[in-house]
Amino acid sequence: MSNNKNSEYNTIINIIKNINNNSNNNLNKNKLSSYLKSKLRERGEYNLSSNVIIPQENLYNKCDIVIDNKIGIELITKFDSERLESKINRIINLSSEYDYLIIYCDFISEKDLDNWNKFSKEIFTQSENDNIYFNGNLKKEKNNLDKSELNNLLGLIVLNVFVLFYITIYLYIFYTIGLNLITIGLIIFLLVLLLIQYKYIIEKFN
Repeated sequence: MSNNKNSEYNTIINIIKNINNNSNNNLNKNKLSSYLKSKLRERGEYNLSSNVIIPQENLYNKCDIVIDNKIGIELITKFDSERLESKINRIINLSSEYDYLIIYCDFISEKDLDNWNKFSKEIFTQSENDNIYFNGNLKKEKNNLDKSELNNLLGLIVLNVFVLFYITIYLYIFYTIGLNLITIGLIIFLLVLLLIQYKYIIEKFN
């Protein structure tokens, strides 16, 4: 393989390394292709940028993105351990189609990290292509509330709102100085409690 192709491969790897997608929006091949072209043009690699293509759909032996017919980039939107053997076989087949192969995963959860490492190790072991590069974006999954826990919290919030409404009506009808100070204290307490519950739910969903 020529030094020029090896240089192009290293350039693409450096761009892939600097992908920082911390949002919850998964990267797709169109976005990745546009990103690569933009970064290559920034580096003055105009010819290489023009050779970044997305092959036709449903071609099993083609990567998601191909550069100069020599470098294949396979994008995994979110890695999971289902059909792991099938995933391994596909990457090994792809490794025989290109001089260089890059596998980028946009979302690897902590619980799947061991399987991701197993996935890459198996490919290195079985493939005859030594020019394979893996890169993954480790992300934390949302800590979604348990359904019963969410229902309990929502029920408590509704109850607090009802109590606040009742106290406000009572205060309006039976206004006295003594009762007013107690009720204001209760209202403030319930408002703080509502705020804490709301903050807890927001943190769980983020």
